[in-house]
Amino acid sequence: MTLAILFAVTLLVGWFPSPATPLGVEDRLQAAVPDDARRSQALAAYEQMRDERRRYDESLRHRAAEVARLVGDQRAPRQAFEQLFGSFDADRAVTTRRILAARAKLRAALKPDEWRAVFER
Repeated sequence: MTLAILFAVTLLVGWFPSPATPLGVEDRLQAAVPDDARRSQALAAYEQMRDERRRYDESLRHRAAEVARLVGDQRAPRQAFEQLFGSFDADRAVTTRRILAARAKLRAALKPDEWRAVFER
């Protein structure tokens, strides 16, 4: 039960840490990448990362209600918790793969000096 409560709190705070890069990445990409084709690729990859993160955060918010319901039900079987947490973990794994794939595309679209100009602050 303690694990379930801890997990519910984690959901409310957020599964992933806050983004390390400040706002305005799109603007910095526009300024740092002179080549239109590479800039478009970089922007598309960054937007994919951002959208995937938003999708995952939204799915966590919707699932938080189910966690609260299970925590409040004294008769909720362990299997219900395991199934719910398993679905969280499966979604997290898929999201992580998608974000890392988009990051690889972003990294490939940028030259090292452009990467530094955009992300190293």
